[in-house]
Formats: sequence, C-alpha cells, structure tokens
Amino acid sequence: MRIFPPPLDDSRTTIKSASTSTSTFSIPTLSSAPSVPTFERPEPTPQDPYPGYYQLPSGQWAAYEPEYYEKFRRKWQSDYDAYVRGLEKGAQRGFEGYEESASEVDAMKEMQKAKIEIKEREERKALTTGATGPAAEPNMTLTVSCLFCLLHTMFFPRFMSDEAD
Repeated sequence: MRIFPPPLDDSRTTIKSASTSTSTFSIPTLSSAPSVPTFERPEPTPQDPYPGYYQLPSGQWAAYEPEYYEKFRRKWQSDYDAYVRGLEKGAQRGFEGYEESASEVDAMKEMQKAKIEIKEREERKALTTGATGPAAEPNMTLTVSCLFCLLHTMFFPRFMSDEAD
C-alpha cells in the first residue's frame, strides 16, 4: 500500500476564495491502487552461475555495476588469501570434519559384489541373445537389383503405390 507524502503544512491545505471565506480539506493518505513489488538485485556470491551478472524476474540477465561488483570480489579474494595462509601455516587443515562421513571399504567385498553384478548382467544378456550364444545372422542373399528395389520402396512408397493403380 502506497501512502502519499503529506504536504508541508501537516496535510491540510487552506484555500482562500475571492470572497474571503476559507475552507480546509485533507489529502487522502490511502490509495486503492495495488502495490507493485519492487525488485532488489541480490548481492553477488562467488557461486553465481554467471559472475558479474544477476537474473531479473523476467528471466533476462543484467550486469552489476563494475565498482559495486569489485567490492565483493576484493572481499572474496581477501577471504581466500587468508584461508590459504592459514593452510600454509598449519593453523588450519583442509580435511577437518571429514572423518565422521568417511567409511571403511573392504576391497575383497567390493570385488565379490562386482563379480556377482557381472554374472547377473551376463545372465540377463543370455536371455535376450538366446541360450546357444549370439543371435544368428539372417539367411539372405542380396543382389544389386534386389537392394535397389528395397531402397526404392523405402524411399518412394507413394511412387510404388501409384504404379500399382
């Protein structure tokens, strides 16, 4: 809801007519017009899909002002430099907290699982190719004239049907 700013004399205006009578009225402070949401551009982040740009509600991309974006880029660079210095000094380590999510892997168990999966896959493949091995090739002899007729009927079916009429 948009509220109009009051005039300088406390939202009351005095009108003097030529006959020296005065009347006062108040300007309404409410409006029936719908409120229009304003778009505020988001702050840039290092993970933005297109660095230096933000997406408008319409789906188009617009560029940040270079000075505005440069402030954030300098901050990200200083944060990264401080992190790297901490790693170099040994104050920070790169893999803290990963021990909780790590799990042991037994290579023999994984190899057994892989063998079982391969065996099942081969059995399924044998069902589709037949029990005797790979599918047999079709028993056909194609000559050049036969091949020409086959291609002709594939590419010109209407021509063949008109000829039959």
